[in-house]
Amino acid sequence: IGKLAKMRFGQLLYLKRWLHLGRYVQSLIRRELCPYCFRPNWQKLVLLGHAQECHPRQKYIKVKPMAEPFKSAIKARNYLWATFFVMGISSMAWVPRIPEIKDQLGLRDGQFGFVFLAGAAGSILGTQISGRAIHLIASRNFARICAVLMPLGIFTMGSANSVLTLVCGLFITGLSFAALDVAANVQAMAIEKLTKSRYMSSFHGMWSVGAFVVTMFGGILAKHITPAQHLKYLAAISVVLYVVTISGLLSGELDGHKGETHEVTEAKIPFFSKEVLALWALGIGL
Repeated sequence: IGKLAKMRFGQLLYLKRWLHLGRYVQSLIRRELCPYCFRPNWQKLVLLGHAQECHPRQKYIKVKPMAEPFKSAIKARNYLWATFFVMGISSMAWVPRIPEIKDQLGLRDGQFGFVFLAGAAGSILGTQISGRAIHLIASRNFARICAVLMPLGIFTMGSANSVLTLVCGLFITGLSFAALDVAANVQAMAIEKLTKSRYMSSFHGMWSVGAFVVTMFGGILAKHITPAQHLKYLAAISVVLYVVTISGLLSGELDGHKGETHEVTEAKIPFFSKEVLALWALGIGL
């Protein structure tokens, strides 16, 4: 009797396990459990963070709801490296030609220092505009606008036959570069969040590489072409490069800025007030 009871009990346990397995299979079919760790509430766990927390990449990359944001982030990372490289080239393009431009306009060192204030004023205004604009139209769309304005400022500096034209070019360049820098850093933070990796230092390192390249070759080209030709050619090349690199950045749905125009928000920092006096003073001082 005891042996028969043990056999019956074992059969019941065996049947219970099969019933348990059947429930798991049924839950997997209904997508109520994670297919790898069997965590419940699977529909709420299709985010990329859950996949990276629990599963190796070769497994979760096959699951479409989790793979798409990761693939987009990796693609955007590569394009953002190139974007920062082009930013370094375009922002430092005119540095090797500063002595020639100063002599061409007949400016003394003190006068030329005051001309530089136009770039500082533009950069401060660009940083304040960028936050509002990115929230409305998303960082990639805003970067496209800046990618047109920045080469325009470089082209204006190359066409400068007067101090006023140079001031306008510096202001446009400073404004667009600061705004583009904010948009690029928004993309960088979104990429780090989606990939659970750290790339910020490498992004800024690519800017340094671009700045080094353009200053080195700018000094070499100074013997062969004029500052106007140098800056105009570089502006045209920058437009083409920006169009290519910015096209691969994250969309508004993935960078956290969907560009919902119906949403009304108020900026925490006003354009002109006591709170921003220190910011303006710092920008002008730099």
